[in-house]
Amino acid sequence: MAVKQMLMLMFLVTAQCEDMERRVHPSLLTSCIAEQVGSGLDNVRKCLKCFESVGDPLSKEGLLKAQSCTESWLPREAADCSAELSALTPDNLEASEKVIACFANVRYIMSAEECLARTEGTPDIIQTLTEGVLCLQNSQHNVTAVIHKIFENQIKEEFKRVQEYIKENNIPPPPPPKKDPLEDQLTALVFKRHCIVASNSAEEELACNQCFESQLPANINELGSPEDHVKALASCSTNHLAPRYDVCTSLLNDLIKDPAGNRHLGHEVFLCFTREVTQYQVEECSEGIEDVTSELLLEVMECGTHSVNTWVMENVSLPPRPSPPQQ
Repeated sequence: MAVKQMLMLMFLVTAQCEDMERRVHPSLLTSCIAEQVGSGLDNVRKCLKCFESVGDPLSKEGLLKAQSCTESWLPREAADCSAELSALTPDNLEASEKVIACFANVRYIMSAEECLARTEGTPDIIQTLTEGVLCLQNSQHNVTAVIHKIFENQIKEEFKRVQEYIKENNIPPPPPPKKDPLEDQLTALVFKRHCIVASNSAEEELACNQCFESQLPANINELGSPEDHVKALASCSTNHLAPRYDVCTSLLNDLIKDPAGNRHLGHEVFLCFTREVTQYQVEECSEGIEDVTSELLLEVMECGTHSVNTWVMENVSLPPRPSPPQQ
């Protein structure tokens, strides 16, 4: 009975109406990735193909076919969510939603466990959590890359069909996108966050913001070369983000001195600045933590994400909504 209950979760309908076609739940894709990517993309594809062949996920025949798929490809989620799975009955959508949430949590836990394993030997809790959060953020980007790789051939074929359709129908190219009215604000917020992290007083923070804001495209009267612009940003970093960002500023200056020879440093500069902001957020969200677990790592990341999102919304001015067309 437990196996059948478990299988029902994997094929919960995405629509709530009985007369609509029942399909596998979209989270199945990330479940297959979480459980099988370590053994190779071929196994991820086999996992997906197995479940795709089931048909109606809540039919008797579908459940029987899915039993073998689940036992073979998704053992961790089934084991960790046994209590939620035991409460499942046919067409019980409320119970299924609880199991879906549990499966999602297990995927997060698996990712956190992997990230903590990579931080082994990190000297203290703050550094461990910082590296763990950065790892989790990178893992989210990696899932997108895996999905693209899995469906690479389908994407290429669809792109080719679209291009052929455009050519056959002589469709003109779309107009260039309009400038995002929030672009300068969001760029300024990035620098503003660094200024908060590095400053010890309101006066220091104000001077830091003024320096970086003067280099925003909207505030530059005579736009020089990109190299001059980067040098000006490096000067602001040297004068206003020290000493916390000294390593990042040094990398940036090395990149400026020899852009061609140190091209590889571009990503390192980005990661360095990101790490400082992340560590600042971890320090705020980890008070009282004495031992790092995967659950606590996820809590710290969630705390930081909520804090940053709240701060952004408090510091950005949304453009006015366009007036409705007059009748």
